[in-house]
Amino acid sequence: MFNIQDYYLGVIIPQLSYYQNPQRHRYIGDISFDPFNEIPPIVALTMGEVTLLHKKGENYYDEYYSRYKNELYYKLGETNNLGIILAFAEPFQKYYAEEPVFYNQEDIESDYYKLAEILDKHSYYIAHLKLNKTDAIMTLDDNPIMQVRDDYIKMLYHDNGIVYQKRK
Repeated sequence: MFNIQDYYLGVIIPQLSYYQNPQRHRYIGDISFDPFNEIPPIVALTMGEVTLLHKKGENYYDEYYSRYKNELYYKLGETNNLGIILAFAEPFQKYYAEEPVFYNQEDIESDYYKLAEILDKHSYYIAHLKLNKTDAIMTLDDNPIMQVRDDYIKMLYHDNGIVYQKRK
């Protein structure tokens, strides 16, 4: 059963060892599932990458960068087998506060007007996939994701006694 309260947004950071780990090259066909593939290493090491997480027990399973269900997971503050640390995690609904709405993904893909209506009314939706009977969160507004990174940086500043002031 799908429960939105089990989902989090988190910031993942590669450790230096990540870049020497041959297991980081994870592909399906031509699609890379390396979370830091398109980010310069200095940015990845300092700012990290925001990802959608499904929490089960103390494990946070990566919904964006797993090649298959539950492949890539983290524990808060610990380095995983690839050399990635989950540095920050907050409930999904802290950033996407609207109530979840469900749509059949196959119906949306075949109806442009339905998709346009969803884009106009929602910041995210839950896509139900009839073929494999699963649900997936589809984010439509990137502003909350940018806010996650901003909150992570504020936390770092606060933890180091620095006053954070956002640029105007």
